[in-house]
Amino acid sequence: MNNSSFIPQFNDPTINKIIRHIPPKELPKEQNSLIFDNKNGIVEIALWNNNTDEHPFHMHGHVFGVMFVGEKNEYPDEKKYNKKNPVISDNVTVPGFGYLVIRFIADNPGICLGFSLSY
Repeated sequence: MNNSSFIPQFNDPTINKIIRHIPPKELPKEQNSLIFDNKNGIVEIALWNNNTDEHPFHMHGHVFGVMFVGEKNEYPDEKKYNKKNPVISDNVTVPGFGYLVIRFIADNPGICLGFSLSY
């Protein structure tokens, strides 16, 4: 996410940093800690997969709508988004050399919001 691969810090996990009141903006980039502070609560994320294997994606604490699934050589076009009846889930598979766009409402405060990419 954000051109950074997640690297777990087993000796000092993100939750410990939050308990110590370390500001989210000071967390290491490879922890992929994101702050969503917008008025309507709607967050849109494009997940890109730059290799041949499919990757499962799970979001903790929320469900999301799958707005679009595409191939690497195209760019997300909001006109093509499935806004009428998007698939709603907390799990999805990002295709090999492809991407998908998800939307969710960030209405679950706290640090439970997290992403998991499994290989």
